[in-house]
Amino acid sequence: MGACAITATSAGCFGRNSSDLETFDGEVSVDPSLAPDRTSWSVVHGDPANTRAVPPEATPKPPLSVSWTESYETHIGHVHPVVRDGTVVASDLDEELFAVDTETGEREWTAAPEEFEPRTAPAVTEDEVLIGSRSSLRAFDRDGDERWRTEESVRFGPFRSDPTIAGDLSLVSTPLGLAAHDLEDGDQRWEQPIGVRPTATPASRDGTIYLGGGDATLHALEDETGDVRWRTNADDEITAGPAVTDGGVYVGTGSGTVIAVDFDGAVRWRTEVADRDVDAVAVGNGIVCASDDGGALTVVEPDSGDRVWRSERAASSYAAGPVIGSGLIFARVRRDRGSGSGSGETIGAFDAESGELEWQYDGDARPVSGPAVESGALYLTGREDDRTSALFEFT
Repeated sequence: MGACAITATSAGCFGRNSSDLETFDGEVSVDPSLAPDRTSWSVVHGDPANTRAVPPEATPKPPLSVSWTESYETHIGHVHPVVRDGTVVASDLDEELFAVDTETGEREWTAAPEEFEPRTAPAVTEDEVLIGSRSSLRAFDRDGDERWRTEESVRFGPFRSDPTIAGDLSLVSTPLGLAAHDLEDGDQRWEQPIGVRPTATPASRDGTIYLGGGDATLHALEDETGDVRWRTNADDEITAGPAVTDGGVYVGTGSGTVIAVDFDGAVRWRTEVADRDVDAVAVGNGIVCASDDGGALTVVEPDSGDRVWRSERAASSYAAGPVIGSGLIFARVRRDRGSGSGSGETIGAFDAESGELEWQYDGDARPVSGPAVESGALYLTGREDDRTSALFEFT
């Protein structure tokens, strides 16, 4: 292995090899103290900083199996679930938003107001559930009763950014930028145009909102006013992240590059990880992990940008992404040929330092979107069989 080793700025090679795993000159050492300090997965990328990482006490311990399923119907697709305080929330991307008790697997409530048409992943606060419908942001009580909806033009739909939370604000994309709405009543606090619609979900940390989109620019905004703090050029359209940690801001681009940016807007490194779009970035435990839409997973050292390993066992998904937990990276993977459940894709866990696939689920469930993580469990949506969709808990 290692024949394709590169520095942080040089071009790489990205063809499949016989083992599906390439290793490079970089090294990472897992440090659980660098994981985010949180207990829930309240927005689509885990937390408002988009880290897609969980602390050791929340990390599931493979092997995992399905502990319960909640079936539902959809003819559109499967949305990434979120989970908070023992309740997991998802939608059918058609007409229903629903909540399930994580302890029992029983549905707590279903919301299906007229002309709803949910089109995003939900976001959950202490008091309410937010979700984007075809043209508005809607808020529901934690018991499923609708509280408010926006009237301003917002831009929601599959393959666009999801609503997220910044303090007492909800952030939503508009046709030409970003808007912030008061969580209490939905009133718009501010709107910041960037000239194009955002294609990546914004991140929030320490009073700053980080936003990227088709303008190949990372924008840093003041969260109370939306005023621009700084802007930094990226290689291409920002398609993944921003993910924000103590070490800086990390984004993935449409040209297959992961970029690390300091908090003053200076680019620290650029690393090519694929020859196609980066579709998700996870950062935590001393690791940067990027997935691309060709179905590969690449781990990068966060300070230098040096590549460590790349696995072709990962599977691409429009509504999934890697999760870093302790020394593992959970991601959707291609099943082993000859596994008892046949071909296709499933959920698995990689060793974060070596890239070896440590575990894969070989049961009948076919998880598609997720995972969300809480209290040692994974939550995904997908197929029970050829006809039935379901929300799954893996423990």
